[in-house]
Amino acid sequence: QPNNLIQVRTLMMTYPSETHVGKCIKMAHAATDIPKAAVAKDLGIWPQQYSKVLKQKDPKVHLVMGICNSMKLSLEELVSYGEGHR
Repeated sequence: QPNNLIQVRTLMMTYPSETHVGKCIKMAHAATDIPKAAVAKDLGIWPQQYSKVLKQKDPKVHLVMGICNSMKLSLEELVSYGEGHR
C-alpha cells in the first residue's frame, strides 16, 4: 500500500493546481450514474459528509482513493471527468 500512496501523490501533483477534485468527482457521478449515497456508504460516512467532500478542491488522498475504489475508476479517469471544469 505505501507504493500505491506514493503513486497517488505523484499523480495528483501532475495535475494543475487549479484542478477542483470535488468537481471531478461530481462529473464522474453524473457520467457513470453511480449514486453518491452508495459511495458514501462504501467510505463509511454519511451522505451529508460526502456532499462536503464534493465541495472540496483538494480532498484528503485517502478519501479520493476510497472514492476511486468505490467507483471502480483510476485516479486518472476520475480527474479526466473534470477536465475543462476547473
